[in-house]
Amino acid sequence: MLQFSLWSLPSILTALVLLAVLWMLRESSTVPGINALRGLVVTVLLWSLAEFLESFLRPLDSRLLLAKIRMVMVCLVPLAWFAFALTYSQQRLRANRLPINLAALIPLTTVALVFTNDSHGLIWQSQTLTETAGYLGLVVTHGSWFPVHAMYSAALILVATTILAFSLSQSAESSVPILSVIAAPLAGAIANAFSLSSWNPYPWFDYSTVGLALASVILYLGVLRYGLLRHGRVRRDQVIEQLHDGLLVARSNGDLLDANQSALAIFGLERAELATRNINELVKSIPLLDINKRSRSTVEITLGHAAYEVRASALDPERPDSDTALLFRDVTRRREDNQQLRNSQKILETLAHTDALTQLNNRRVFMARLEEEVSRVRRHGATLSVLLFDLDHFKAVNDTWGHDTGDMVLKTVAQCLNSVKRMTDVAARLGGEEFALLLPETGQPGALQLAQRLRQSIEASETRATGGEVLNVTASVGVATVTRHSKQIEELLQHADTALYAAKDSGRNRVCIADTG
Repeated sequence: MLQFSLWSLPSILTALVLLAVLWMLRESSTVPGINALRGLVVTVLLWSLAEFLESFLRPLDSRLLLAKIRMVMVCLVPLAWFAFALTYSQQRLRANRLPINLAALIPLTTVALVFTNDSHGLIWQSQTLTETAGYLGLVVTHGSWFPVHAMYSAALILVATTILAFSLSQSAESSVPILSVIAAPLAGAIANAFSLSSWNPYPWFDYSTVGLALASVILYLGVLRYGLLRHGRVRRDQVIEQLHDGLLVARSNGDLLDANQSALAIFGLERAELATRNINELVKSIPLLDINKRSRSTVEITLGHAAYEVRASALDPERPDSDTALLFRDVTRRREDNQQLRNSQKILETLAHTDALTQLNNRRVFMARLEEEVSRVRRHGATLSVLLFDLDHFKAVNDTWGHDTGDMVLKTVAQCLNSVKRMTDVAARLGGEEFALLLPETGQPGALQLAQRLRQSIEASETRATGGEVLNVTASVGVATVTRHSKQIEELLQHADTALYAAKDSGRNRVCIADTG
């Protein structure tokens, strides 16, 4: 099924503009990195054509296939821009492929996830068709990997723009190429951000290709048209000083060569001080100039109360003594958010393993530890005891004084249990008024002695009811002990339960020992 609407016009007009730019680039064959730049234009052209075809189709499966093709182009655009910037900065028609190959790892991972999305939903969690004024548009909800792709793409574009701007900053008399290099990726970034934002009134329409077509025109008119990329480098101030992130340039020995205003503010320096300062004096925690020699391209450092992500780029990777550009991005808020997330995870983990009322271990933790200790006894030979107890006539406490008072009694019992147990023991509330105590490396005499202390502690404890009355409760305790030679090691808890019922049947408020064979 097909559909025809005005929404097909932007993508086809964008494709025509890109074809024109591609035609005009034929005259720039001697520009270093021109093949990467042509690849960038071709990639956006294919993106626009896929979007154009998608606008005609109504079936969901066909549109999803074209959406996947578009996503491949989305992944290649930052990589092509990075390859162009890197090639030009080295002033050769072909750049060192290693950094480009490394930069391609995340985009290639994203492409693989795109075509396997049905099995994990990391790129798109949902894809639905929405009809607006007769036009059927595809609306997607992004998965957890998409922000990784977006942030990495933004970082790659920023690094590429920085490298290119620095390369252009040395000798040009006009500010046009500097502004063009900044404006081109900015146009694409703004269009893409608007497409993904909640402000987009038509979430099924992608403005990115329009922005990237505009970026291509800006690059051609502002830079390539005048051959400025072929004739040396231009002033750096108008580009570098506009970067919000701090940028330092250092020699291989760490001596500072240059810095933008953001970097000077980060380190509290005056520009006149640069010639006398060394990067290793400013950041002593890690040798920043070695970042690009590591398996990862970025590190996080702390300066004062702020955290920064630092990315290093050797300006001439083939020279061991190459100067290095260091980009400092403030990630303080991100680190704080990550810390809050870790704190929340710890709280959730505690809740998953702890009884909310008594703050003792819950049944799941106790059973897991019991299984571990039983296996250890079976393998290595040891002694293991379990105390299982519950409160006598606890139902009467709840019926007479209410559940609030009953809860206070349970908390008091938990305090008694904590007061008698050892560091290696595992205390837990199994449910209701039933408690357990796991005693590793404890024989029957020691377990019996501890059980009597526990029973006496509970009997002597007092709980004040909500009305002011003082309550006393007692407990019946079952004790079971096994060794490597016991016949039924795995039934240790059942033996303790049998002993518990024997304690109740024999009058309550007493300790009984199970016969484990």
